[in-house]
Amino acid sequence: MRFERASDAELVRACIRGEAAAWEALITRYERLIYSIARAQHLTADEADEVFQQVCFLLLTHLETLKDHSRLSAWVITTTLRECWKLRRRVREREDEADPDSLVHIPDPQPLPDEVIERLERQHLIRQGLEELPERCRRLLVLLFYEKRSYEEISRELGLPPSSIGPVRARCLKRLKKVLERFGLFADR
Repeated sequence: MRFERASDAELVRACIRGEAAAWEALITRYERLIYSIARAQHLTADEADEVFQQVCFLLLTHLETLKDHSRLSAWVITTTLRECWKLRRRVREREDEADPDSLVHIPDPQPLPDEVIERLERQHLIRQGLEELPERCRRLLVLLFYEKRSYEEISRELGLPPSSIGPVRARCLKRLKKVLERFGLFADR
């Protein structure tokens, strides 16, 4: 794919030029992040779908006016949180109208602390970085760090001797670090 490894800024510029493939790549890149935030806000699957659609619509309508295209993930996180809160408020209002005496769980409307937003951005960049690795490295790191598999299980699944998993892991992590440095993840260290 042409836009698979493009930066956010490159994707936004291509989207503004009207390139449909860039828009598809941009949405694919941020889909998991939007849904994970919505689900972390305890929304149902249907509500998460609604938030996803609204965030995509807002992104499309505000694409040309975004100030810093390289900080798109922060915009997506903030916008997703706001849309979750708006949806929860609408649901709460409907429930209150249906039963004014009910006690509905009311989420804290305060913005998330900066550390949480930064953590979400880092997680998104790491997932994006993993996508840039060769299949073998990506699969090994996912099995080790996301699925928490044992060396024996990984050995069977990837056809690697258990003794070679450690050295391969070290090389894959080194590659991932280079990708993440390109994304600016280690810029302030």
